[in-house]
Amino acid sequence: MQMHATSLLIGVSGKRELGSNTSGVCRSTVAIFGHLDREFPHTPKVLLSSLAVGADRIAAQEALKRNGWSVVAVLPLAAELYCEDFDEAAAIEFRTLLAHERVRTYVLPPLLDPASGVPFARESLHRKAGISNPSRSQHYEQSGLFIARASMLMLAVMDASEMPGRVGGTARIARYRVTGSMDEVACDVTERSAVLTPPSPLDMAHPRPLLLIDLAAMPTTPPATPFAIFDGAGKHRLDDRLQSRRCFQLPRALELFNRQSASGRADANAPQDSAQALRSSRTSVTRLQARAVTRVRQSVSILAALFAAAVTSWEVYVERAHIHDGYLGIGFYVGLVCAAIGLYLIARHMLWQPIADDYRAVAEALRVQIAWWEAGLAGPDHRVDAHYLARGQGSLGLVRQAIAAMIDAATLLFAPPRRVPDSEALWIDAQIAFFCDRTARRERRLLMVELSSWFLFLSSLGAASVLLVLEVLRMGGPLSMAGQSDGPILATIFIGAAVPLLVVLILLARSRPGAIMHLTGVGKPLLKPQTWLLSLIVGAVIATGIARLSVDPDVAETVIGVMLISTAAIGGAIRYLADALSWEAELHGYSDALDVFRTARSALADNAVSGRAEREKEQRRRAILTALGRKALAENESWLRAHRERPLQPVVGA
Repeated sequence: MQMHATSLLIGVSGKRELGSNTSGVCRSTVAIFGHLDREFPHTPKVLLSSLAVGADRIAAQEALKRNGWSVVAVLPLAAELYCEDFDEAAAIEFRTLLAHERVRTYVLPPLLDPASGVPFARESLHRKAGISNPSRSQHYEQSGLFIARASMLMLAVMDASEMPGRVGGTARIARYRVTGSMDEVACDVTERSAVLTPPSPLDMAHPRPLLLIDLAAMPTTPPATPFAIFDGAGKHRLDDRLQSRRCFQLPRALELFNRQSASGRADANAPQDSAQALRSSRTSVTRLQARAVTRVRQSVSILAALFAAAVTSWEVYVERAHIHDGYLGIGFYVGLVCAAIGLYLIARHMLWQPIADDYRAVAEALRVQIAWWEAGLAGPDHRVDAHYLARGQGSLGLVRQAIAAMIDAATLLFAPPRRVPDSEALWIDAQIAFFCDRTARRERRLLMVELSSWFLFLSSLGAASVLLVLEVLRMGGPLSMAGQSDGPILATIFIGAAVPLLVVLILLARSRPGAIMHLTGVGKPLLKPQTWLLSLIVGAVIATGIARLSVDPDVAETVIGVMLISTAAIGGAIRYLADALSWEAELHGYSDALDVFRTARSALADNAVSGRAEREKEQRRRAILTALGRKALAENESWLRAHRERPLQPVVGA
C-alpha cells in the first residue's frame, strides 16, 4: 500500500438561490475542476463544502463524478439540525450525499454561548419558523471562516459587486479570504470557536486569492474564462498569467512535492489517525530535504574546488615565462571561472538553497505538531502555523501556508490524533540524542576546518619564506645547490619528514579532537605557538625539498610559487565551504536547542515527582510542552530567516 499524497483542499462558498444561472454555474464548475485536474494530475483533490443548497451542492456533486476527488462536508451544525434549512427533497439529497463513500463528514463543534460561557445547547440552535436565529447564523459564519482558512484554493459563486452583509454569507467569507482581516463579528465568532485560532495582535494580515464565478457576468462569460482571480483590488481573468501564477503558486509546489515523493513511499500500514498521516507527510518531506541538502553541499564543494583550481591555474599563467606552454594556465583559469559562474547561476535560478531550507522548515514544524498531538495537545492553540512564521511574507508566507495545508489535510481526512503514552519523553530524548550527535559532529568538522585552514595558510607562509631566501641567495647560496648529487636524497628526506607530521595531525583530529585541541589551542583567541611553528616548518621543509630536487633554480622558484599560492587558495576554499554551509551557526543552534530540551526533560521529571494534585501536574505538563514546542519553532524560524534569505554565493563574495 502507498502512503497518502498530500491533498489539495479546495473550498467553496456560494449563493443558495441561483435561478437562471444554475446551468452556467454548473458549466463553470466543470471547467474549473477540469482545469485543476490538468494542472495537478498527481495531487488528490478534496472539496470542502457545507453542502448547502445551490452552489455548494453543485460543486460537491461535480467533485464526486471525478476520479481522484473526494468531499469533506464541513457542517456548521449537527446533520439533524442542519437539515432544518432544507425542504424534504433537499434534505433527502443532503443525506444521500453524506452517505456517499467518498464523502467524509466533519461537524464543527458548537460555539460558546456568550451568556453562559459553555457551548450552545442543542435546543437553542433549532430553526424557528418566521423568526431569525442569530446563533445559527454565527455557526454558518464559523463554517465559512473555517473553509476559507483551511482551503488552499477557494471558489466563490456570487456577484462580484456584492457588499458583505448577512452574517455567514458568501460576500463576508470572500472578503475575509481576499483581505485576511476580520471585522468585529468574525473576531467574536473566532474567539468563541473551538476550531478557529484567533489571530495574534502582532500578526500580519495574509490576503489569499479567490476563484470567482461572477453571477453578474454569467450571461456573457466565455467558456475559455470560466472564472476570475479576485484579489480584493480587482478581478483578473484566467489568462492573466501573473495573477494565475500567484494564485496557483502553492498548489503547484504541492504538485511538485507529490510528484517527487511518489517514488519509494511504500508503507505497510495506512495512517490510522491525523498524527500518523502527518508523520507520513513528514517522512516524504525529510527524504526530499536530504536530497536537496546533498545538492547544496555538492554545489558548494564544487565551487570551492573550482576557486582553488582557478587560482592555481592563474598562478601557472603568471609564471608562464618559466614553464613551457604556460598559456594553458590562462585557458584553464577562464574555463574554471566560467564553470563556477555557471554553477552559481544554475543554483540561484533553481533555488537549491532556499528549497533545502524550506524543506527543513516544514519538517521541523511538522515534528513539533506531531509531538504536540501525540502528547494530547490538539486544540486550536496548538497548531504550529499559529506561531511559526507569523509575520512571514512572500516565499516565507508560502512556507507557512504549506505547513497549514498539511495539518488541515491530516485533520480533515483522518481520525483525530490519539494520545501516545510517554510520547513527550520519546520526543525529548530523541531530540537530545540527535543534538548531542550533531554537536559532536559539528565540533569535529569545525576543528578540521580550523586546523587545516590555518595549517595551509601558515605552510604557505613557510614556503614563501624559502622563496624569499632563494631570491636573496639566487647566486651561489646554500639553498640553491640544485644539481648536486645529494639533491634528490635530501629532497626525499625533507618531504618525507613533513608528510608524516600532517598525517598524524589529521588522524588525531578525527580520533581524539580533545587532544588535538589541547595541542593546537584551536578555539582559543590565538593558536598555540607550536602550531604556528609546526605549520611554518612543514611549508619550509617541502619548499626546500623542491628546491633541492630541481636542477633549474628558476623552475624551482616557479614550482614553489605555484605551491604556496595554491595552498593558500585551498585554505580559503575550506573556510568558504564552512561558512557557506553555516557549520558554525548550526553548532550554536544545536547547543542552544540541546540546552532547551535538557531543561524541559528536567522540568517534566520534577513535575512528575512533585506534590501537586494530578490536575495541576497535567496543567504544568501541558505548559512545559507548549513552551518547548514554541521555543523549538522560534529557534528554527530564527535560523531560517538568517540563512534562507542569504543565497548561495561564489567564493569571491564570501
